[in-house]
Parts: sequence; structure tokens; C-alpha cells
Amino acid sequence: MSSLLQSLKKRPLAIGLKAVCVIIMLFAILALGITITNSWPAVALHFPASFSGRKLKMLGKQIGSFAEYGVFGAAGYWLLKLLLRKWKTVPLKSLLQSAMLFFKRNHTFLGWFSVIVAASHAAYFLLNPDDKPIYLYTGLAAFGGLLLVALFGTIFRHAVKEKKAPLSRRKWHMAAAGVFAVAFLLHLYL
Repeated sequence: MSSLLQSLKKRPLAIGLKAVCVIIMLFAILALGITITNSWPAVALHFPASFSGRKLKMLGKQIGSFAEYGVFGAAGYWLLKLLLRKWKTVPLKSLLQSAMLFFKRNHTFLGWFSVIVAASHAAYFLLNPDDKPIYLYTGLAAFGGLLLVALFGTIFRHAVKEKKAPLSRRKWHMAAAGVFAVAFLLHLYL
């Protein structure tokens, strides 16, 4: 118990962020379960009459926004690392280094957060398709890319733990992240 309190004192922002993310993940898992069982009409009965299908669709989009934030957080480590490596004199370098260390410590957590929340978002729009199929196709491509990133990241982490991690595995993780980034940007801005 004392080690938990000590870590809370050392990094209250990180623990607070993780707590908020865990709560969002739990709601996303609940929403995923409701979507898969097709129980949204039954759930909507417990809400006021003003809670219509349009507001339910906005809820599905909001879940997707949380996935976006997780993706930006997971990618933040890589981007800050690149920035600090390229430019030796960066304004506010100590602040950027602190942010990079924060993202490095939480990179895996934010990645899994993104996968779980994106799965809920994807399930909602797969079972309740939007009026434009291009969103569905680009969303499926982005989700597939995110799953590849998670798969290669898991393989890479497992290889590191067994002390047989060639650089090529890490490159596969980064290449999958590049494919995901393209599909994700197409999904956002098309």
C-alpha cells in the first residue's frame, strides 16, 4: 500500500490519466457489449425521450474521439523522440523531454486503450452503418492497421522480454504504424 502512495506522490498526473482512461475503457467495453448484443433500443428506454438515434450516433462518434486521443498519445512518444533527436536546440527542451518520458512510460497502455475504445467505436458503426460507405471502408482499414500495430508491438515486447529482439521486429511495428496512420487520416478527413 505504501508503494502505491509513493508512486501516486511521484506521478499524480500519470496515475490520474490512467484512472480516467480505465474508466473510459470500461464504458467502451460496456458499449461494445451493448452493441454486440444489439441492446441499444432496450437501453434507450431508460433514458429520456429526447435520447434519440441521432444522439446515440453522436455517442458512437464520441467513443471514436477517445480512441483518437489515445492514438495521438501513443504516437506522441515517437514524434517527440524524433523531434528531440533531430534538433539539438529545441525551445522548452526540458518540457519536451518530460513529455517524451511520460509518453514512453505510458506508450503501451495508451496503445491498448486505443485498441479497446476503437473496437467499441467500430462495432457500433459496423452494426449501425452510416449513410456513407466510405467511412465504413476507411474505418475498417484504420482498425485493421491498428490491430496490426498492436500485434507487432506485442510480438516485439515478447521478444524483448526473451532477449532476442532484432531491430527488424521493431521496424515491422513502425511500418504497421505508418500504414495505420495513412488509413486513420483517410478515415478522419475523407
